[in-house]
Amino acid sequence: MKFLLPGLAVILLASCSKEPPKPGGGSHELTGLEAGTRWKKPAYDVGDAVPLFVEARWAIPSISDVTREAVFSVSPPGAGLVSAGVFHPAKTGEAIVTASFQSRTAEVRFTIQPPGPAKDGLPKLIEALASNSLNDRYFAAQEIAKLGPEAGSAIPALVRMLDTKEGMGLEGPARYYADARSVAAQALGAIGPGARAAAEALHRLEKEDPSPQVMRAASEALAKIEGR
Repeated sequence: MKFLLPGLAVILLASCSKEPPKPGGGSHELTGLEAGTRWKKPAYDVGDAVPLFVEARWAIPSISDVTREAVFSVSPPGAGLVSAGVFHPAKTGEAIVTASFQSRTAEVRFTIQPPGPAKDGLPKLIEALASNSLNDRYFAAQEIAKLGPEAGSAIPALVRMLDTKEGMGLEGPARYYADARSVAAQALGAIGPGARAAAEALHRLEKEDPSPQVMRAASEALAKIEGR
């Protein structure tokens, strides 16, 4: 049975298929596959970068993240693409991302709207960077990144967002903290050379952050800011 909701998972629990035997003997029975978005909102914009997750459910029971191993497709044609587990919507309307792993598939439905906002919405976005919701912080930084060099007034708030760490008591799963730091770095990189004031904080993340994802985002941002 399929349950299709915007930005939510579809769980397929059908006849069991088996994973290849693991070292040491034995095998796991794959009983279901779940896919969804790590960051949820009612509709996504053309140009958004929407992190996906794919989880395999085994008969043991256990759950494992198979996002890296899954194969993705997007329909209808031209609606967008998935790269490294991130969905990039390309046109407005409805889109379906299908994740395949072994013999199972799971789908996620999206409603895609035109890109926005205009520059006059920047003050509200800057305010959202300090929200108690990690979800709000993520999408505010992503929208700011779309404004590029025109978003210079957001630099101080984005630098503070680079310090988003577990233990701050914000709303959202623990894995969202690294995503928040990563998207803040990306937004600073989109601002470009005008964000040189953030270079020291980005260098620190590039060398010391515990998340490879954040280290990579900081390095890419520095390349755009410093022209290296």
